[in-house]
Amino acid sequence: MSVRQFIRRCTVMLIRRYFRPMKALRLRSNVSFPYFEEVIKGEMKAGKRVVIAAHGNSLRALVKYFDNLSNEEIINVNIPTAVPLVYEFDDDFKVLNHYYLGDPEELKAKMDAVAKQVAKQANTASEKQ
Repeated sequence: MSVRQFIRRCTVMLIRRYFRPMKALRLRSNVSFPYFEEVIKGEMKAGKRVVIAAHGNSLRALVKYFDNLSNEEIINVNIPTAVPLVYEFDDDFKVLNHYYLGDPEELKAKMDAVAKQVAKQANTASEKQ
């Protein structure tokens, strides 16, 4: 293998490992933010309580948006599956508070499981290179 081929292979591995998840999140953000602004916010202004059930990256995109997180910060957020995450907003839709419903120990175990799953997927992707 030439040096050029080696560098190209390493670059592809880095892109697949670190940038594809952000691309997927960015694509979800392009759908999630406008939907929140155009549909969900209107329902909330009308006094309705809204439940959002969605795929992990869609939820991560909304958490990033609500909490004003950077790309680097959202990578470290592990949203557990099937655990309600409650957001409370003021009249201007600024986040007042957010919290998970459920037992704190069970919640931590579920968050750790998500983190392990993400790490496993990253390792599997890098091994395929």
